Amino acid sequence: MNFWKKFAINFSSIFAFYLIPTSVARSCSYDPGFQGYAFFDTKAINTNTLYAPYFLGFADFYKKKLNPEKDQVDANLKEWRDRFCNLVALEDIRKVIYKGKIAQLIALQTAIKSKSIKISGPFKNNSFAKHLKEHKCIETIEYLIFAKRCEPHATWVKSWKDKERNVKSMLQLIKKAKSKFSKSNSHYFKLRYAYQAIRLAHYAGKYQEALDLYDFFIPQKENDESIIDYWILGHKAGALQRLGKNVDAAYLYTQIFLNCPSKRTSAFRSFKIKTDEEWQHCMELCRNDEEKAAMYILRAGSRHSNLTEEMQSIYEIDPENENLEILLVKEINKLEKDFLGLDFNDKKYENKKRFGIPRKDAGQKLINLNKFVRLVNQEGKIRNPDLWKVTEGYLELLASDFYAAEKTFNKVRKEIKDEHIKDQLKVFDLVLKINMIEDPDEEDEAEIAEIIRRNDAYESHPDFEDFLSDKLANIYKKDSPGKAFLVQHDMRKLAMHPEMETLDDLLEICQKEEKTDFEELLCSEDGVSITNKLLDLKGTLFMSQGKPEAALAVFKQVPRPAREGQRFNPFREMINDCVDCKIKNDTFVYYDKAGVLERMFELEFQGRSDFENSDLYFYELGIAYYNMSYFGHSWKMMDNFRSGSLPKGMGSDKMFKYGQREMVSGEKATEYFQKVLDLTKDEELKARTLFMLAKIERNNYYISNDYKRPKGGNMIPAAPDKYMKYYKQLKRESMQTEFYKEAIRECKYFRFYTKK
Repeated sequence: MNFWKKFAINFSSIFAFYLIPTSVARSCSYDPGFQGYAFFDTKAINTNTLYAPYFLGFADFYKKKLNPEKDQVDANLKEWRDRFCNLVALEDIRKVIYKGKIAQLIALQTAIKSKSIKISGPFKNNSFAKHLKEHKCIETIEYLIFAKRCEPHATWVKSWKDKERNVKSMLQLIKKAKSKFSKSNSHYFKLRYAYQAIRLAHYAGKYQEALDLYDFFIPQKENDESIIDYWILGHKAGALQRLGKNVDAAYLYTQIFLNCPSKRTSAFRSFKIKTDEEWQHCMELCRNDEEKAAMYILRAGSRHSNLTEEMQSIYEIDPENENLEILLVKEINKLEKDFLGLDFNDKKYENKKRFGIPRKDAGQKLINLNKFVRLVNQEGKIRNPDLWKVTEGYLELLASDFYAAEKTFNKVRKEIKDEHIKDQLKVFDLVLKINMIEDPDEEDEAEIAEIIRRNDAYESHPDFEDFLSDKLANIYKKDSPGKAFLVQHDMRKLAMHPEMETLDDLLEICQKEEKTDFEELLCSEDGVSITNKLLDLKGTLFMSQGKPEAALAVFKQVPRPAREGQRFNPFREMINDCVDCKIKNDTFVYYDKAGVLERMFELEFQGRSDFENSDLYFYELGIAYYNMSYFGHSWKMMDNFRSGSLPKGMGSDKMFKYGQREMVSGEKATEYFQKVLDLTKDEELKARTLFMLAKIERNNYYISNDYKRPKGGNMIPAAPDKYMKYYKQLKRESMQTEFYKEAIRECKYFRFYTKK
């Protein structure tokens, strides 16, 4: 979504947005993690290398590339299909091996052994099952049944709730596996029985037995290449690691990582070296440079690894190693978190507190990587020189040496041939340009507007939106609070918690006859000015501050055609509160916001001049102020958003939700209702007034520290006596009125309270 599209809301729809509870915007359980910027694109490097999925922390990339369980299943199915000369469907093999139950496999075994019994049940039309029967593959079905019996014991315990492993049963299965191994005529099934036995021993915690079984089985098998060899090797490595033999285990995990894609993720996660001495011994086991390079890369996967040091070691062994650029990007991603936008990132204190970013040694890490990259560029031995050239400039940028970065970018621009790297350089150019904005004048703002409207790099990278907005907000916050707010937030957020200083600054900008291109962009949406919205927000803010005269003056600045969509009638009396009641099209009387205030001033004048009917005028004003509060149907006169619930224990002076203050006070309404009680001689009007005062008391209870949420099915809270003054007076003095009877019929709350 274009960054500036969030700034303005269509005038006719702004009131619809006001109805949305603030909790929709961001759940209180929402955790965005580290909040910063990253501009290195994976398109600039080869992401098909062996190690890419394990080092590039891009969520979509990671999910696409890594699925260990699926990798293992797919590899196993492929090998089974290869063993049967690709004559059977892969999905049919899956249904037998992974979805078939023991009883179904035994039934299939019976059909295979018998000439007369046909295959039935789920395998009736299964090509794999038919092949097994046609060729009398008895040993195959016997193995599959045995493997199915081992399956419940040969999975990792997921949680403390799972049952403990039945070691006794596992040892019995190991004994059977050895027997079947000896009797089998197939070296392939011998290998699979060996795998089942060694796996069971490993998972049973019999680590030395797992190693002994390996030494027993493996010398007897033929040299028939299979993925099972590496699966077995993985369990041997796991047993060695459990017995403290980290060096031997790490070397085996390296072999698995290099040669077995289906167990690559498991090997990567399991690789562990604890001391420099262990590392040295492990390196001595390596038979060639490929294995040594793989060891360095695997060590780079540890949380506290020094990536630059690992890259230097790999570079010395193999300067053209394709994984060097993967580690380079990984380290740059970390340094971006440390340095990029550190002066203006509005989440930098949270990042430091929660994640320890920037790291304490980040400066030295940046220096070390910069030195290494310069060396690489000088020697020119690497596979992708264009990448390393632009990286040198980007590291200078991260070090805030903008002059050097610009000089480097200009130097390498003509040398780069790779199209992806050219695009990456355009991104770095824009990062540099935004970083160098200091005190934007009219020309600078025109350039900013051009970036937002037409810059391809800006459009292609989602982080540019926050990067530019945070930078500009930091610059504008001293002299232009309106610009500072709107470059970082949208109109909805401004409506949620408006500040007069911000509104006045924006109105001054948006009402200028001569605006910069940037200001034009800021003050409009689809060519429509946001001025009327700002005026509406300012007038509403005045209302919430108890300044109706000032509010009316502002509301009347909004042209009448722009006010036509507003429909209010806070003077409408209701026994039951309804905060979302809409005025129907056939309702005769309704007002815009200016009209409401004009009517209120008229009532105030009449109340003070027409003494005979003052009680009626003041009652209407009391109704209006009640309905314009949080609890009334015309709350949008006082506020722009309304939270869906009131938290327990929050007083009216503390009623905030994501910066939004709810207008819960009934003080002004109470003032007018008290005047009515002092003036009226009409018992019906007195009853109505007492009822409204009782509702205000009830609301005061809801927002007080005394409030206790009711338990069980009765959802009506039993308020303490100090919040029941007017209910008691109403019951005591107005029981004979028609209104009292109507209220009893219409309001279940009132029925409940009158019984107390």
